[in-house]
Amino acid sequence: MYFFYYMPVGIDAETRRFPVMTVFFSLVCAGVFVVTKYFPQATPFDFVNFIYYPGFSGWTTAVAAAFLHFGYFHLGGNLLYLLLFGWYLEDKMGTLSFSLLFLGAAVAGNLAQGWFNINVLGVDLGIMARFPMINVGLVARNLNKPKFDGFTKTTTLSNGQTVTATFDDVSLDPQATIGIAFVPFE
Repeated sequence: MYFFYYMPVGIDAETRRFPVMTVFFSLVCAGVFVVTKYFPQATPFDFVNFIYYPGFSGWTTAVAAAFLHFGYFHLGGNLLYLLLFGWYLEDKMGTLSFSLLFLGAAVAGNLAQGWFNINVLGVDLGIMARFPMINVGLVARNLNKPKFDGFTKTTTLSNGQTVTATFDDVSLDPQATIGIAFVPFE
């Protein structure tokens, strides 16, 4: 998988209410991380069973995987985006709609990842410029032309079934995309 990552600094928008579900989802993510990192033996289940395996896991695992994080930077980056953008989205969409969007995006994202079966890391760069009435953006992806060896993973699911997944070698070519948007009114 590859990342197109930028660090947000804020949103210039007023909110009218406290984002209950944004904070709830953030606390659940942080709590699950602390438990899995420091107290895994204190839980009655094995968190490994909630890792999403493309092609072998169902939608419930796809939802649960949204709350699992590998490390501090993974958790911190996701919480930054969730708190910053979730605060605004929940205010504009409403609590129920935002909750459905969050959980639906978790399922859709994991299922899409499973559908593509890509396990690669590429270098991406992007730049965006905003002028009066015109926005311009340029994105360059996979600049390092990543090549990764496939692998075979065998695991035992919580129901005792052993599953083996084989992933082929992957190679991605560099790509560049430019976009221009005309914005006559602001």
